[in-house]
Amino acid sequence: MSKRVEDQKFGGVWTAEKLEALERYLKSYSTALKKIDFTKVYIDAFAGNGECIIKSGDCTVPTEGSVKRSLNVDPPFDKYYFIDLKPENHVGLRTLCAQYPALTTELRQGDANDELTDIITSINWQRTRGVLFLDPFGMTLKWDTLFDIAFTQAIDVWYLFPLSGMSRQAANNFDSVDASKKKSLTTLLGSTDWEEYFYKDDPGMALFDETNKKVRVTDQSQMLGYVKKRLESIFPSVLEPAILRTEGNAPLYALFFACANPNKRAQEIAGSIASHLIKKLNGGNYGSVEKQKLAELKKDNTIQPDLFG
Repeated sequence: MSKRVEDQKFGGVWTAEKLEALERYLKSYSTALKKIDFTKVYIDAFAGNGECIIKSGDCTVPTEGSVKRSLNVDPPFDKYYFIDLKPENHVGLRTLCAQYPALTTELRQGDANDELTDIITSINWQRTRGVLFLDPFGMTLKWDTLFDIAFTQAIDVWYLFPLSGMSRQAANNFDSVDASKKKSLTTLLGSTDWEEYFYKDDPGMALFDETNKKVRVTDQSQMLGYVKKRLESIFPSVLEPAILRTEGNAPLYALFFACANPNKRAQEIAGSIASHLIKKLNGGNYGSVEKQKLAELKKDNTIQPDLFG
């Protein structure tokens, strides 16, 4: 396998679904703001190398990543910011951006939390509006970064929240949540009150154990409700998320949409577009092209050659 293929970002069918939803939002957003006198920016905080491979079992199909999809939006954004930590990914990003010489792009190499803060503080948001795509690796996005984003009062955010990752860190028995996991959850959620919300004393042990061991009393749906309330504490508008699942139907991510703009009309316009996309996502309506290609590959792989034909 070539180095170029190895460096590509792999994902399941949910990856194709979220990318199509994002692309559709960017197109609608760009069209809606076409005649409005604002500078329009798009920020991709975990951009990868610009390419993506959808994987199902032993079958793979290529698809356009978020970077290329954003660059193809018409009318285009006034400026694009692409952030990634890995130096090797910037080789692909530079090559891809070079194919769009008419567009203004800026590549940032570094921790997304630091780079986002630097970008956000450098922009005059009174005359600028933007869309931000947050597709973090694991639980690397800090709550403080989300606070800075919300403070702009000008950014629409698509945030791929690590639902299964949070569930793994928040073990069923609180004794299994060590200091590292506690710190990770607190950094992700921006508060320590998740402990009180997620865990209660185990009533079944009260008569036998004076230490009152705690157990998790919230399922994933209730935990997501807590996350939504946390987001609503800093963003004026947050929609119910789309749940992205594995092919075995296990919840994997929650794709949140949050609007930082306090203007009710702006929230209504953005929310109506985003809620439609989330409904379609939950219905499994996106990523159909990639799903069809994977189905055809799997079918071909099941055809056995006729050795005596």
